[in-house]
Amino acid sequence: MRSCPAIGTDGTIYVGSHDHYLYAIKPDGTLKWKYETGSGVDSSPVIGEDGTIYVGSDDRCLYAIRGNSGGLADTPWPMFHHDVRHRGRKSE
Repeated sequence: MRSCPAIGTDGTIYVGSHDHYLYAIKPDGTLKWKYETGSGVDSSPVIGEDGTIYVGSDDRCLYAIRGNSGGLADTPWPMFHHDVRHRGRKSE
């Protein structure tokens, strides 16, 4: 796996793989679902405000997958010191 994971507000971890799948992993580490793309997934997934998961594949396609998360989780990673909408620095 070369992509960085994205974490949804419900704790689901989304990560792409060279085996042509985007994986959704539950917080307990079990598989929630997987979505087959046309080629390997090197890009990191992004979660929109409405929960849609966007990810690019080596087949030169951008996939938009309907998810049930309410966007990115409010965690210090992967957007350290940014708000969940990626609008800039978080006030502390």
